[in-house]
Amino acid sequence: MPIPTFTSQDQRPGSALARAHLLLRNLMLETGMSHGDRIPSERELSERFGISRMTVRKALNQLVDAGLLERRGTAGTFLPEPAVVRPLSKRVSTAISEVVGQAGHKPGARLLFFEQAQADANIARRLHLDEGAPVIVIKRLRLSDAVPFCVETSYLPQYRVPGLVAADVFAAPSLYALLRERFGMTFATSDFHVSVASAPDIEAELLGLAPGAGALAMRSTVYDRDGLPAEFLISWNHPDRVAFESLRDDTGPVKSVYTDWASPTL
Repeated sequence: MPIPTFTSQDQRPGSALARAHLLLRNLMLETGMSHGDRIPSERELSERFGISRMTVRKALNQLVDAGLLERRGTAGTFLPEPAVVRPLSKRVSTAISEVVGQAGHKPGARLLFFEQAQADANIARRLHLDEGAPVIVIKRLRLSDAVPFCVETSYLPQYRVPGLVAADVFAAPSLYALLRERFGMTFATSDFHVSVASAPDIEAELLGLAPGAGALAMRSTVYDRDGLPAEFLISWNHPDRVAFESLRDDTGPVKSVYTDWASPTL
């Protein structure tokens, strides 16, 4: 996860407070802390850094106020859990709305655009199409409790979704459910690649990130039970709101069932 950084007018270069922030950041980097990890106590940090507990407390308070750390009663101070934990598995294909709903949050989405296009060389290769073949492009902003966490662009072979229009996507609680129920498409396995990259300007703005800020980029090709590509997906994820996890049991039967969690749109 990105390690918290914090700046304020109270931090002067070389000041004890600025040093406390830097040492906290370095500690998280050196120890490999991640979402949900507990920060050492004020006393431990004070002794480790040779800085007064008052300065350590002020630094922690500023990071808590900025939402970069959170206090859990008497349990201590922690790196916040992400809003969405997305599973990475070749054998499990679950709608993102279901992932959000299972975590106890209300999923939602905004349809940004829907269009027919021609597959460029990259999309054609991913979907096993000829270059220039017609594809449907669907771009959505995904929400958890009305907070945006990712921007996703789906590319579908047009021949597999004849007659699909934007109104269908607007009305459907889940794109995957729509594709299964109306077009008989199945989702069995997937290839995926996750990296950190600068989000495109439009995606950064939609996610509330600064221009050029790093985001979690996922590219995935989803295959049906016959091994044919059903979707190519490009997903830009907010680095503080999303985490990816690998599933320990990756050999069981395919799980892909949609549940209408609080009737989200899309």
